[in-house]
Amino acid sequence: MRSVINTEKLTDVQTVATKLKQLPEKVQMYIAGYTEGVLAMANSDNAQSSHEHPGKIAS
Repeated sequence: MRSVINTEKLTDVQTVATKLKQLPEKVQMYIAGYTEGVLAMANSDNAQSSHEHPGKIAS
């Protein structure tokens, strides 16, 4: 099975990565920690939602 890559989104991600590289290391680490926390909360919400609705598939 072949994955299709959306080149428009890839370009956006590359632009953000380039901009992040220009920031001081402490700022990069802060952003990484914040992002990790947000993703953990989102995953927790999805897991909790699927427990509340047993037939539901978490998105």
